[in-house]
Amino acid sequence: MGSDPTRRFAYGLTIEHNDTRFWFCSRSHIFVTESLDLQKNIKDVIYFVMALGSASKEQLGFDPTVRRVKRSSGSKVKTRYRFTINGIEYETLEAINIYKAKFLLGRANRVFKVQRVVNDELIGPVFVLKDLWLPEGAKTELEIQEDMKANINKVHVVEGLDAADFEKHFVAIKHCEIVKVPSMTDPSELVDDNSTNFLRANDLSSPRKKFVLKLITIQYPKRPSRSLAGSQMSDSTGSLPIGHRAQTHDIRMLSREHYGNKAHHRIVMEDAGCPLQDVRNLRTVVTCIGKASTGLSIMFSAGMVHRDISTGNLLVSEVDGELGCKITDLEYAKKVGASSQSPQDIKT
Repeated sequence: MGSDPTRRFAYGLTIEHNDTRFWFCSRSHIFVTESLDLQKNIKDVIYFVMALGSASKEQLGFDPTVRRVKRSSGSKVKTRYRFTINGIEYETLEAINIYKAKFLLGRANRVFKVQRVVNDELIGPVFVLKDLWLPEGAKTELEIQEDMKANINKVHVVEGLDAADFEKHFVAIKHCEIVKVPSMTDPSELVDDNSTNFLRANDLSSPRKKFVLKLITIQYPKRPSRSLAGSQMSDSTGSLPIGHRAQTHDIRMLSREHYGNKAHHRIVMEDAGCPLQDVRNLRTVVTCIGKASTGLSIMFSAGMVHRDISTGNLLVSEVDGELGCKITDLEYAKKVGASSQSPQDIKT
């Protein structure tokens, strides 16, 4: 799942001597069966394999809205991916950031530069596509932007703010949706791609046996090996950096609340430039920080806080000789004073 954008969830089978287990892995949950004796429970194993063999690709966890294509560049053939959003197909040109998808549980952010595809031809400007998993019920980034626009200077009055300047300070979103896939119970019906759908809406709140995960901190001696050679999933600057430490919390008392149901979000936005963290000109950095503060003032005037602001979320570009800095990644944004106990609240 970490190296394949076409996977939403996956099934697994492990056999150690006679001890056999069936697995289910998604971005929100991991389930594993009690150990079965391969010799005594061979019928269960046969049934499991036959069930997988008769399932559709969607039931096996593949995403029907993403497909691989081959592109030739001279003597080289590279794998690209075509994502569908709002009925429009976009083809990846290069990966911007994909390393978070290598962690099984979590948001699994993948960010690509893309171009629209019409009749198998790439047309129009370059956009940025973001594919990620957020808690069910969380607002999309487009909804957050619309809330902000509607409340500028209505919650807190900030002198000198012009609502018409909103687009100068925030990345323009072209498309934004929760991915639609066939229902697990009725394949003829399209439903939101979320944990509730592929878990068939079963109630998991009753006490169940849990495995305690122990804290393990790993120091990588060298850059981890890259997968899918020749594809965009192996040559991104977003790979795990050298010396990266696997960051986990001590989850001695692991409970389901740590990994709530998630929904599959997809966003297409303008290519607003490079992250401020990559800029080395001090004058440019100071100017952009000033522009970003204006954007944050707009959020404040609308009664919202970003909660994830960093030089990686400030995009710098120059248009018609004018330096611009736009704020992106609003999935953590929330209204000031809103309850942090809400199930829709995305923790930082």
